[in-house]
Amino acid sequence: MTEQKFVSFRWVMLGLGCFLQLLYTWNLMAIPALAKYIMSELNLTYTMFMSLSQAIMIASIVLAILGGALADRFGIKRTIIISGLIGGVFGLLKGFSTSYIQFLCFTILQGFGAAFLLPNMAKLVRDWFPPRQIGIANGINSAVYALGMTLGLALTYPVFGTQWRLALYVTNGLFILVVIIWFIIAKEIKRETKTKPSLILDVSRVSKQKDVWMISFLSALTMGGGMFFVQLSPVAFVTARSADPAIAGAIASFNTIGAFAGNLILAFVSDKIGLRKPFLIYAPLLGGLCLYLAWNLPFGVSTSIFTALSGFFTGGLVSILTTTITEHPSIPQGFLGTAIGFRTSISNIFTFMISLLGGYIVDITLGYDSAFLYAAILLAVSSVFAVFTSETGTRRRI
Repeated sequence: MTEQKFVSFRWVMLGLGCFLQLLYTWNLMAIPALAKYIMSELNLTYTMFMSLSQAIMIASIVLAILGGALADRFGIKRTIIISGLIGGVFGLLKGFSTSYIQFLCFTILQGFGAAFLLPNMAKLVRDWFPPRQIGIANGINSAVYALGMTLGLALTYPVFGTQWRLALYVTNGLFILVVIIWFIIAKEIKRETKTKPSLILDVSRVSKQKDVWMISFLSALTMGGGMFFVQLSPVAFVTARSADPAIAGAIASFNTIGAFAGNLILAFVSDKIGLRKPFLIYAPLLGGLCLYLAWNLPFGVSTSIFTALSGFFTGGLVSILTTTITEHPSIPQGFLGTAIGFRTSISNIFTFMISLLGGYIVDITLGYDSAFLYAAILLAVSSVFAVFTSETGTRRRI
């Protein structure tokens, strides 16, 4: 296959990657959507539940760097096949859990697959798309991630009812099917590469970049605060606002609907004006304010509106964060997977700790007000790291 044909195949590759992400995130959001029934059957506290919700990140704290580095060396096709099968099989096994420990162990093992899968989506975009389309391609990729979360929150209860085990069987089974399709259809662009140094040297080079650290911390606080709200809000609406589980899931899904729109719109506008930094500074501030209003205003229409706006600003930031690393001049093509993995690892460390602390706050206060205030503050504070991040947009590179 010629290079030109490979380039024209880019939308097929992006589509396959998007299907994998959509099913992966639906599977994750099936847990908070059916939290009431999982907590009741497995006898979980809020701290235990939040640990289960975020346990998939434990493996990727370390392995995301390895997953990105392996893709830099061996290509994304083989890396995603292996990671997808690992993630799908252990995700399926979660449905057989009869205790907190079993569910936790299977979720951590599922994370071994996720650790290799997620960092390679940005590498796929940089491998296959021209510079003028990198922002919007990352935006589509991140938007589909948000779409999977939306479907998981909004449709899991209407489709599966209280049958949380069935939800895990179906979503993970479909995920494995798409991995098989990836194995059959996906291609690899073969480019001339020089012999690469060791993984340690790769990580060392990436870790010396100040902007990688700033973006990693910014990602950690925005993802941590935002995901905490998404994971906890369905059960919070049921428990504290007396909402029907279907209504609670639907309202919580407005956050991820907003994130879907934000990833496309913010990425498009950012590409058009040629700047990234203003979005990195102001989006978390607005997202934190909207999160606070979503919980504290009277439950109803205002909850839906500000939940959606919070997702628009914070979830929509994901594509710009990824694009900033993707186009950073100090990170050449051969180190991109390692850089994305590094950011993912740092982000997941904090996201996991933020969720555990948030669950503990709910347990000790016997309410949600302090926990959601804590999440809103994290989002607002994250913009500080954006101030120290370099601009990478086209206007800066003129």
